[in-house]
Amino acid sequence: MKKITLRAMVLGASLALLGACTSMTPATRPAAWGAPEVLVAPSSFSGVHGLAVDRKGRLLAGSVVGNSLWEVDRQTGATRVLVPGPEGQADDIAVGPRGELAWTNYLMGMLRYRDSDEAPMRVLAKDLPGLNSLDFDRRNGKLYASQVFLGDALWEIDREGKAPPRLIKKDMGGFNGFEVGPDGMLYGPLWFKGQVVRIDPANGNMTVIADGFKIPAAANLDGKGNLWVVDTRSGELVRVDLATGRKTVARQLESSLDNLAIAPDGTIYLSNMANNQVQAFNPTSGELRTLTSGKVAVPAGLKIDGDELWVADVFGFRQVNVRSSAVRDIFRMQRDPDLDYPFAVGLSSRLFALTSWFTGSVQLVDRQTLKTVTTLHGLKAPY
Repeated sequence: MKKITLRAMVLGASLALLGACTSMTPATRPAAWGAPEVLVAPSSFSGVHGLAVDRKGRLLAGSVVGNSLWEVDRQTGATRVLVPGPEGQADDIAVGPRGELAWTNYLMGMLRYRDSDEAPMRVLAKDLPGLNSLDFDRRNGKLYASQVFLGDALWEIDREGKAPPRLIKKDMGGFNGFEVGPDGMLYGPLWFKGQVVRIDPANGNMTVIADGFKIPAAANLDGKGNLWVVDTRSGELVRVDLATGRKTVARQLESSLDNLAIAPDGTIYLSNMANNQVQAFNPTSGELRTLTSGKVAVPAGLKIDGDELWVADVFGFRQVNVRSSAVRDIFRMQRDPDLDYPFAVGLSSRLFALTSWFTGSVQLVDRQTLKTVTTLHGLKAPY
């Protein structure tokens, strides 16, 4: 009889133990256990920002927190990721004269570019914190980009990515969501000054076209002598006559509007960061269609108290009833100036605490009045 080695004994014991484990009765679930249920339906993007209609007629949408560049079907609203993260992180998107594509990686401070869907991506600029908006001059292919919030400057970007960016102007007041016109001038809003302006990229000379906005977030030309502006605080879509500066509110929408794009057929597409929403507006008929939308944007932090779920939603602060699934806005970004991109929520008997690592802040809110008591800034990364 062969001698049984120690290794064989260990192997035999292990197999016996494995067999015993597989024959054991599975652990029973608690009697009150139930399968997970959808409380609030999911939506695309995780915050939607820049829009563009490319040479193929595709509606493109960018997301920063969602870290990707999306395509939205202009008829059905169906969505799909076109450029995944991290490279696809997009605060704004621009289409060049040959159909080339460029977009801004806001949190990375980079500008990415590719000649076509099949071409490799290239980084044309980096180390520009808060790189926000961009556009091509369709006459000659020149590319311009602006920094907002984490910087305040306007640059010309080398298309080859070899020469450093050329500074055109700085300290403008947040030149956001701009477009290059057929005259080579740059048309866009000053976020912090409530104005829309025209900038000459050759020398940085700036002319005010219209003012009196609450927070103008983006502007696009329609080729008919009008500049269309979204006001993120008031929720208004405003038509500005370029010749006179006269403003007309074309449509009242929800606050937290972020950007817009005008298609060749004149349809105006609008994004709302707090609703993960993209809408299509017909300026002739006044018809408004919602292509895609959600009740929450980026549910990052949760606390439950009885039947109420409190959600730090990055672009909002929301109350969700766990029995009815009803969603209520407490705060929305830009509508409520004291909201600071909350990523987490805490609660006591008297207060909510909303924290944001992005802004380094803690906001205390009275639970009875739903008013901000105080906000602490200057923290490293509160969470």
